[in-house]
Amino acid sequence: MTRACYLALRRVKALQVAADGVIIVDEPGRALDAKDVSGVLDLPVVGVVEADPQVSRAVDSGTLLRRIPSSLARGLRHAG
Repeated sequence: MTRACYLALRRVKALQVAADGVIIVDEPGRALDAKDVSGVLDLPVVGVVEADPQVSRAVDSGTLLRRIPSSLARGLRHAG
C-alpha cells in the first residue's frame, strides 16, 4: 500500500519489494493518479483506499486491527 506521492513512490522503488499489485491511498489534491503509480512501479493498481482521518486515529490509538474503519474496509474489499 502506498500514497500517490513522488516521495512515497521513490521509497517503494528503493525497497525493491516483490509484489503482484499495489493498493493506493487516495488523498485529495494529489497530482499523481493510479495510472501514474502503476507506470512508475510497473505493477497493476489492485485497489484504492480513500484517505480518512478515522483510519489515522485508529492507527494512532492501536485499535485498527480490532475495529477496521468502514472506509478502509470498503477499499480493501474491492482489492480482492
